[in-house]
Amino acid sequence: MPTELDALLSSIRECENYGAVKHRLAIIKENKDAAADPDVVRALRDAEVYALIWGVFAAALKLERF
Repeated sequence: MPTELDALLSSIRECENYGAVKHRLAIIKENKDAAADPDVVRALRDAEVYALIWGVFAAALKLERF
């Protein structure tokens, strides 16, 4: 059964460009700052790292196309 973290990571993978990833990352950071549950904070921190890596990947793909 997919977890909320899996759904969050999937939503990050749906971002096709750096701008979309940056927007998703901003939302993750806001939610992380507001979260009180340590498990939620940890999941959001993991998603934040994943989004940063995905953003680099999306930017690299854009550079590679030119």
